[in-house]
Amino acid sequence: MASGYEQKFNIALARLLREQGLQAEAEVKQPGGRRLDVLVDVDGSRVVLEGEISNRRGALQDAYARLEQGLADAAIAVCYPEIQEPERDLRKVEVSPVDGEWRRTDMAGLASLVRTAATEVGDIDETARKFRASLEAAANQLTAAMTVAAVRVSNIPVPPTGGSKADDYPRLRLALLVASAALFHANLDRIQPRRPKTDARSEEPYMGEWPPARLQDCIKEDNCAAALTAAWETFLALDYKPVFKLAVDVLNALSPGPKTHRFAQLCAGAGLRAAGSLAGRRHDLLGRVFHWILDTAANTGAFYTSDAAATLLAGLTIRSSDAARLDDLTVVDPACGTGTLLMAVAKRLGSLNPDARGE
Repeated sequence: MASGYEQKFNIALARLLREQGLQAEAEVKQPGGRRLDVLVDVDGSRVVLEGEISNRRGALQDAYARLEQGLADAAIAVCYPEIQEPERDLRKVEVSPVDGEWRRTDMAGLASLVRTAATEVGDIDETARKFRASLEAAANQLTAAMTVAAVRVSNIPVPPTGGSKADDYPRLRLALLVASAALFHANLDRIQPRRPKTDARSEEPYMGEWPPARLQDCIKEDNCAAALTAAWETFLALDYKPVFKLAVDVLNALSPGPKTHRFAQLCAGAGLRAAGSLAGRRHDLLGRVFHWILDTAANTGAFYTSDAAATLLAGLTIRSSDAARLDDLTVVDPACGTGTLLMAVAKRLGSLNPDARGE
């Protein structure tokens, strides 16, 4: 529960947003005792603003939590200034979408950000298109020699057809591999896993630094590839070897230089934006991109399972009676790729347990 002082900020912010033409309400109670600092309804989309006084980290954590709890379609973190009379003096704040950077803005700028966030909600195909565009830009940074070196450590197959497809295929696969690790990195930044007691790589007590550098900080480094590999090596002490080990090997195989830096930066940026996109978390973003990039279904039978098909299968398989015995419920997806069916099952169980929300 926010303090009375912080509640004054929330109430003042809602009033100022209403003056900008938005339908905003402060201190909105939700089931389970939760409370939204400021809720804005934009043509049916719920945009939540979570504010803290001089605490960016706390505001961003709360914004992420509202998305995970299913209480918002989009969320924005707000860092309030330390002023005595928010009802009178609140004019500018620091704000950040969950997938963006912090910036200082007035109320008109914040209102514009709220409207933009509402507009971008839910368009998974547009999110996937932007993700692929970033991967293509990253792949274009790889020279033939760089691609050969990275393919050697990753064992990515090259199509036998020759021509441009043979060139594009491994480079896109390499970009997708690194971007997927970056996306997972961004999600770990959000949940902030605890320092491991035992190093998963050696089974010895973990003595290294913790936590790993945040993805958004790695992107800003002069050598993004080195920053990513250092962070991912640290995560490997916790585990997640299938996610990070091959990505580390690929980046280490690339010779240091501007192209490697830019390749890593573009892949990391794609992962950061995808992790912050609500559409990217509620739908199988990577499944769509895999299907576009790994255009080999005619030879391998690797057909993409759509969200609609997965939702139908989950509805047919998980009965309402299963909701009462979650401790005994086992789910197997023998053809698991990006987890489309498993995510559909999770959504189905969530719909059968509305009081549990994201828990």
